[in-house]
This record gives sequence, C-alpha cells and structure tokens, in this order.
Amino acid sequence: MTHTNPRRPLALSFAAVIAAGVLFLSACAPTATAPPADEDTTATQPADDTGTDDGADDDTDADADVDIAAVVGAGQELRVRDASQSVVECDGGGEVYVEYAGPVVVTGVCNDIDIVADGAQVTLDSASEVDVDSSGNTVVAMQIGELDILGNDNTVTVQNVSDIDVEGSGNTVIFGGSPDIDDTGSGNTLTRS
Repeated sequence: MTHTNPRRPLALSFAAVIAAGVLFLSACAPTATAPPADEDTTATQPADDTGTDDGADDDTDADADVDIAAVVGAGQELRVRDASQSVVECDGGGEVYVEYAGPVVVTGVCNDIDIVADGAQVTLDSASEVDVDSSGNTVVAMQIGELDILGNDNTVTVQNVSDIDVEGSGNTVIFGGSPDIDDTGSGNTLTRS
C-alpha cells in the first residue's frame, strides 16, 4: 500500500510560486550588461549610471527608473536572449529579435521587431514592421506599420496599425486605425477598438 502525503501538492505549489517570484524579481533587477561575446550585434550599450539613489521621490517619469540594456540604431540589430537585455531603446531604426520568453520593453522607433520566442510579453512604442513568428505571445503596441502573425494563440493589442496579415490560428488582435486586413488563418479574432 502506497501512502501519499496530502500536503505535498500544496508544498510543491508554494515552491513553484516562490520560484516564479524570484524569477520575476531577477528580471526586474537593474542590469545593463554587454551581449555575450559570440553575439553578432552592433547595438551599443549605454554608459553605466554612477550616481547614487537617495530614495527620495523626485517626481520623474516611471520609465526613468528603467535601465536601458541596449540602444539600437538604423542598420543595427540586437537579439534579446535573456532578462539582462529585456529593455531596448530603438534610436531611429534597427532590428530587434525577441528570443527571450519573458517581459521585453522596446522604446522609441524601430524598423523591425521579430518575436521568435514562445510566451514573450512585448511592449513597444513604434515599429515599421512586427513579425510574430511564434506562439503564446502577448504584444502591446502604440504604432505598427505592418503586423504579421504566423504563430498561434497570440494576443496583440495595437492602438494604430496600417496593415494586418494573420496566417496562424487562435490569435486575437485588437486594433485601432483603418488597416488593410488579410486573415488566411483559422479561428482568429480581429476586433477594432
């Protein structure tokens, strides 16, 4: 006869919640590190802030407290592979490849953002083109020129978009503007906000 401990599922659930919290907090830690040595990118790393934080509330924008991990300009590219690179600034162009399945923030104006990780949560200001090639992602954007969704079960909310092309299935797109829409997938929901 096998005896199971009725508290074991609760203990495992508690351990999972603790592990998720530690992972979340580590993703929020202010870090600005250079990309791995084998990474081929010309994106620049911002200078390290050597100032001290006295803890006083200085009424600045909340984004000012976020450390930019990399700055990408026209003709440059960056592959976001982990939390240390999860805050990117596009300075008038550049390509960003999201390979990290976690929260990623892209500020400024980008040329192209390719989401290739499953389960990424991407927030962006503006991009000429956004390609969602993977599944289970959440994207929130202010402005997208062309939105292409090839993956499945993605949720995209964009305030203004010019063109939407959906080939995957089970995707949800909430959009503003008057885009040209091509939905050749199945079970997709496209709703004007």
